[in-house]
Amino acid sequence: MRNWKKGICLILTCVFCFSALTALFPVAADIVLYGDCDGNGKIHTRDSLVLRKYIAKYDVDIDLKASDVAYDGKINAKDSLRLRQYLADYDLVLGPTTTAPGPGTEIYTVDQMLAFSNLVGRSVVEDGVLKMEHTTSGIEFMADCEGDIVFTVNCSGDGGYMGVMIDDDFENMIRVTLDGGTMFYSAGVNLPKGVHKIRLIKLNEWMRNTMELQSVMIEGTLTGAKPQEKELKLEFYGDSLTVGYGNLTTGTDKGGWQWQDGYRTYAAYCANELGAEFSTVAASGHGVTAGFSDKSQTWDKFAGYSLVSSQTSWDFDAYQADVVVVNLGANDETYYNRTQNPAISDADFKAACQTFLDWIRSNNPDCEIVWALGSHSVSDSEKIKPIKVLKELDAELDYLHFTQFDLKLSGGDSHPSVADHEKAGLQLAEYLKTEILK
Repeated sequence: MRNWKKGICLILTCVFCFSALTALFPVAADIVLYGDCDGNGKIHTRDSLVLRKYIAKYDVDIDLKASDVAYDGKINAKDSLRLRQYLADYDLVLGPTTTAPGPGTEIYTVDQMLAFSNLVGRSVVEDGVLKMEHTTSGIEFMADCEGDIVFTVNCSGDGGYMGVMIDDDFENMIRVTLDGGTMFYSAGVNLPKGVHKIRLIKLNEWMRNTMELQSVMIEGTLTGAKPQEKELKLEFYGDSLTVGYGNLTTGTDKGGWQWQDGYRTYAAYCANELGAEFSTVAASGHGVTAGFSDKSQTWDKFAGYSLVSSQTSWDFDAYQADVVVVNLGANDETYYNRTQNPAISDADFKAACQTFLDWIRSNNPDCEIVWALGSHSVSDSEKIKPIKVLKELDAELDYLHFTQFDLKLSGGDSHPSVADHEKAGLQLAEYLKTEILK
């Protein structure tokens, strides 16, 4: 009996001691490693990926408590931003903290941004998202903020490039690689506190991918003023040269989105040199009368649309160009005055060019037109038959000008490199200043 009582006393003593200890020192099951979203006991870049996928409604395994790194009872873009900053060695704490809070992080939908923003290029808002198909389409806005910029984008296909330009810093524009689907992305910047001008731009052509901007998150607030619009407005109609086909690489078979940047083209360099706004309306392989490998690939298949995939007509009143630059005709040479069927004659090409010029002027009645051809395959304009035909369009001689680009074609797939585009853009800018804008 005594031994039994001793046993009970020993058990009760142990239970009491264990309870006291656990009150002072919580057991491991109650410890939360904030930021360890995948639950493997470490905080690393995989946690950021798992968190972004969860927020984008992917079916992933995630530790919800550890993922609330902003410690506000919610799992959203704030947590994604804070975890990314932590992984980038920002001086902050994940989860509960007694340190002074930083500036407020605000998430703005596209509808909320419209009052403070300018749409760029042929971008349009539908169903609360900013839809971007044409190269260099996007949005710009003013924000009183600091730290990073995070945006939510749905990108078609296997991905694409989004450009982020801060305070008109053209040379240091950031190129962000997007995955296919809807994801959160960081610009990877650490802005000083103050008012900043931010521009988000699609860098690929509509044939490679489409993008839909859903929201932007900043550490601060949007200001009450829209960015000041630039006085001079340019629009560029073109083919692979104008979209930057192959300008990020060398070699052959480099036509994918990974090798093109629409903000490193002759059009962008020209506009930057002139301090002008510009719109890019172009498609690889297309021409005036025929495309490179398909005669049906002509300018009318894309030139009149904001969203080519859904044939959404563009409202030309939204952007009236002062100067329209046409860089089409190189692809027509595939069929031009050749023996294969179907062939294109001088008369065919002249009639098609006249139709195109009339169409441009009907939509931009006060614009000047520059037809820039010669930057691809042949540098001597006298050897390019389309140029000789263009010069015979008497009705358009007052508006039709030619500027010759003598490029090395050192980019991918026999196209100009970024360096070639820069030289051509500066040459075109000088031509416009001396011949058109004087």
